[in-house]
Amino acid sequence: MDKAIKFHRIDRQIQQHWEALEDRIKEVKNGQALGGEAITKLEQQVAKLTARKYALCVGSCTDALSLSLLGCGIGAGDEVLVTPFTFPASYTCIDRVGATKVFLPVDKNTLHIDIDRIEEFITPKTKAIIVVNLFGDMMDMDKLGAVIRKHKGIYVIEDAAQSFTGRGAGSYGDVSCISFDPTKVVPCIFGTGGMILTDCDLIYHKVSTLHYKNAGTNSQMGTIDASICSFWLDIQHQLHVMRNFIAETYKNNFRGVVPIMDNDINHKFVIRPFHRDRLKNYLAEKGIETKIHYPSDEIKDVLSLPIYPTLRNDELEYIIKCVKEFY
Repeated sequence: MDKAIKFHRIDRQIQQHWEALEDRIKEVKNGQALGGEAITKLEQQVAKLTARKYALCVGSCTDALSLSLLGCGIGAGDEVLVTPFTFPASYTCIDRVGATKVFLPVDKNTLHIDIDRIEEFITPKTKAIIVVNLFGDMMDMDKLGAVIRKHKGIYVIEDAAQSFTGRGAGSYGDVSCISFDPTKVVPCIFGTGGMILTDCDLIYHKVSTLHYKNAGTNSQMGTIDASICSFWLDIQHQLHVMRNFIAETYKNNFRGVVPIMDNDINHKFVIRPFHRDRLKNYLAEKGIETKIHYPSDEIKDVLSLPIYPTLRNDELEYIIKCVKEFY
């Protein structure tokens, strides 16, 4: 390859769909930067997709998580269970509301919370659990729900930032939080955004009050980005087909070569290679950008490969060739 293969290429996706995106941008003709019909349309679109009663656009998924905790009445003196193996926003939101985070053990195979050990960490102070659908792979929510239902008064907050548009993502628990970050499957392109989803009247009304003008918070999603995210949802099947083709090609070629993580929507394509750091450096020398999701003292064998709808066939073949050559 004569050029480097970047880990993420939102620029290509924008270029490929620029005409349609430009039309969406032109729809926002009145100069309204925040609120308006585009926000309402996206909220209704996502609520329908996830079969949720309420959807509320906010400034980011990070804000969505913090606001959801506040909406559940969680604060100082309360404990919130969460995985340590995730993007930090999944647990720093607990610090933001003054509660205490309690890290749960991680299943070394799935890299999700070890559901069988959750009850070891539940105390009278436990008021919520944040469940992360890591890399786009759904947790076993039925099994988790059966455990939590044994203990009254514990809210389930689904962090669906990485799994939105996947199997049931956004529909579990008391509250779900999703992300429209530019790196996500449904991306903003001018800024970022997030959404809170719930069926609970009380939680919805509390977060609606908290997200803007009150409690010193101003967490709003841009109107133009809302219109753009609505377009991505309109063509999501097409984008999924492209991602799935890339993922299946990786799987077919890496079978017997390197272990692969399961995934529902292929937000990330994660392998678990021997000599992870050596492979990462080798691929960098070959012009292939990879990422470690996430740095951990306990888990040192995860490596994310490029996967996005506009990854070209020649780039895909080159990545596969280089990984195979390393082994």
